[in-house]
Amino acid sequence: MPDIPKLIQSIESGKYDDKELVNLYRNTEKYDSITEQDREQIMEAVETELRKSYPRKAKAKFGPVDARPREYLEELYNSVSGKYDLTKNTLKNGIKTGGTMISGDGYIDLYISYKAKNKNGVVAHAYQSKQTDPLKYHVFKYTGSAKPENRSGNVEYAGEDPAIEKYYSEVLSELLDTE
Repeated sequence: MPDIPKLIQSIESGKYDDKELVNLYRNTEKYDSITEQDREQIMEAVETELRKSYPRKAKAKFGPVDARPREYLEELYNSVSGKYDLTKNTLKNGIKTGGTMISGDGYIDLYISYKAKNKNGVVAHAYQSKQTDPLKYHVFKYTGSAKPENRSGNVEYAGEDPAIEKYYSEVLSELLDTE
């Protein structure tokens, strides 16, 4: 029986190269003598280390880092666009990549938004500052621009939650009623 905490510590120390990490991941998937919880912890540590030290290899193995939040926001956008007429959105419809992800200052920064002609808007935002931070979702209203000083009604969610769509839809409905 391997010493799981020691193995995870060695993974996190950067001891292994990309090939060794991929092999460790594959072997962990097949190894029957550990618990599911231990398997999950090892595989998560390997994925985290690959994403940190070998991003190209990680992308090839696991897909883009933002795949799940992007998929979730796509589902949210499709649901909302099926219920509301978004043709008067003064911004581009669909999922957008945020500035911190583009600049490399944030790990995940994706959002959907609607801005009315009166400069009021709503944003549903997926954000993760660093790879080791938890992914969070935010929904907020804004006036003018989406800068922090112009925001109100900011609600944070620890993960995917039906309340995200509910709140985004409520704010969007209010915006559409004022146009």
